[in-house]
Amino acid sequence: MWLNKLRRGKTTVYGQDKERMITVSNPKFQEEVDSQVLGPVRTVRPERKTQLDKEPQEQEAREAAVQASAQGEPSRPASGQGKAAARALASEKPAPQPEAEDEGKDQEEGIPVSAMTMEERLEAHRKRRRQEEQKWLSRGLKNQWDGSEEHLLRWLEEIKPVSPEAKQKAWERWDSLCKPLRSFGKLEEIVVQVSAVQKTLKPYIDRPAVLIFGADNGVVEEGVSQSGPEVTAQVMENMANGISAISILAREIGAELYPVNIGMLTPSNNDRIIHVPVRQGTGNIAKGPAMDRMEAVQAIETGIRTVEKIARKGKNLLIAGEMGIGNTTTSSAMAAVFLGCSPQEVTGRGAGLSTEGLRRKVSAVERAIRVNKPDKEDVLDVLSKVGGLDIAGMAGCFLGCGLYGIPALIDGFISAVAALCAVKLCPACKDYLIASHCSSEPGEERILKELGLSPVLYAGMHMGEGTGAASLYPLLRNTFTVYRMLPTFAVGKVEAYEHLE
Repeated sequence: MWLNKLRRGKTTVYGQDKERMITVSNPKFQEEVDSQVLGPVRTVRPERKTQLDKEPQEQEAREAAVQASAQGEPSRPASGQGKAAARALASEKPAPQPEAEDEGKDQEEGIPVSAMTMEERLEAHRKRRRQEEQKWLSRGLKNQWDGSEEHLLRWLEEIKPVSPEAKQKAWERWDSLCKPLRSFGKLEEIVVQVSAVQKTLKPYIDRPAVLIFGADNGVVEEGVSQSGPEVTAQVMENMANGISAISILAREIGAELYPVNIGMLTPSNNDRIIHVPVRQGTGNIAKGPAMDRMEAVQAIETGIRTVEKIARKGKNLLIAGEMGIGNTTTSSAMAAVFLGCSPQEVTGRGAGLSTEGLRRKVSAVERAIRVNKPDKEDVLDVLSKVGGLDIAGMAGCFLGCGLYGIPALIDGFISAVAALCAVKLCPACKDYLIASHCSSEPGEERILKELGLSPVLYAGMHMGEGTGAASLYPLLRNTFTVYRMLPTFAVGKVEAYEHLE
């Protein structure tokens, strides 16, 4: 329950600059995302470049001054070009000598630790981290705190709920349009939600993107699926080559598709796939943990950072999907833990299992929970012990949507479990999530109920890969067009409807 404990302190916003540098502990991830999606995150500012050019001259002047002082001679620049640096050196104030540390004092606040509340101590700790971060960034270096739970917490604190006033204004606009009140049903609620997210009464979702997180799961060893990890790699290849179901749907709705290898077991050299693997597949959860805690954090950060890159391309709606053989098993295990129910209640046939296969799957989930003993109050514990890299990446994707103000469509069961992880980590994230459909997997309806979300479509789909959410998109697009273009009652010369008891 690491996050809830920290949340007892007051919330601090670590800046609102959406162009800030955000990196993770895996250098390969940094290079891959930067090169494959949008290029470098940050270039050296002109004023910073000037400062960097001056630093060697200033250092030269300092060395000359030290040498002259040792020989008892007045200091002079070592070269003609060093005159400006020497003047700058002469004008510098002596650096203050550090005071001896007072044992039991907080150096930032000067308050005895024993007299500080937990809230004040946490704030002092964060202040030191911010100062250290700025020091590193000013040197053009990567943030040394990336890849840690502390860094993840700082991201979560920047996610803010949408304004109730913005929602109210969007409802007032709906009620002023020339049609029966609330006649578009659930679709009107989605328009109001997106309007509040985008902070406008003219919301658009005309630049959608689809992110598919691909990863393999070691639990496949238990015979919980008809196919093996080689299918994960092949389907991801098909997505990249435009011949999968989600590829076709993405083209049809005008969405860009981004396949993301976050943990495939089978190597791939396809340059149309974003390769940012945290590891090559997870462990067998029926025998031990799927991954370690830090890998779970890194996978979440991978999802967040990928959304950051997509946000810079101007996307205004995101569909999150997955591809990973065995991931309905990991999702069922996580659902059983979070909901406190038996595995039988939330475990289905996935991509297609016989009755005997379903029995093996339920048994694998039961053993995973018994062996790993995940703490339902600690999202990272559940995710690292019985989850998957694709689920962690999607959870980060949903958190990234909250961080960068992009509405996101939840797809099916696996996507919904990832959304539940995101909301448990940061409740404000819920304001940015839209349930697209309820799949035929037995656990999804209960997960959506836990989230407090109701889906639009009940079509018995269980395809995954973001296809359910993509299928909803045309209906949403039409509704948004109506909302923007329909005249008011006054313009349409129709007597306005009133809300009746």
